[in-house]
Amino acid sequence: MASAAAGLEFPLFAYFTYPPASSDTPPVISNYPSSWTSNYLQPRHHSVDPVTLRGLRGWDTFDWGLDRDHRYLPASQQEVLENAVQFGIRCGLTMSMHDHRGAALLR
Repeated sequence: MASAAAGLEFPLFAYFTYPPASSDTPPVISNYPSSWTSNYLQPRHHSVDPVTLRGLRGWDTFDWGLDRDHRYLPASQQEVLENAVQFGIRCGLTMSMHDHRGAALLR
């Protein structure tokens, strides 16, 4: 997956399956810094991440980033984006897919 992402000029990737219960830890395949992945998963940021929440709404491909107009997001969602910047993650492209049961497969 890393070489496919790099071939598209994306140095980092994450393949993420949203868990059935927001309290569960989601499975993640990623080459993001492990410090970010641990930071993201421990406080269950996936349950308030604006990128994840948008991906759950349907089939969509969208770009995101802290430089986007996010001032209308709740503080908890803004915090996820601001926290990511501390790990060098400023923007990205997300492709949302859903399996036959409707479960979301993101990024």
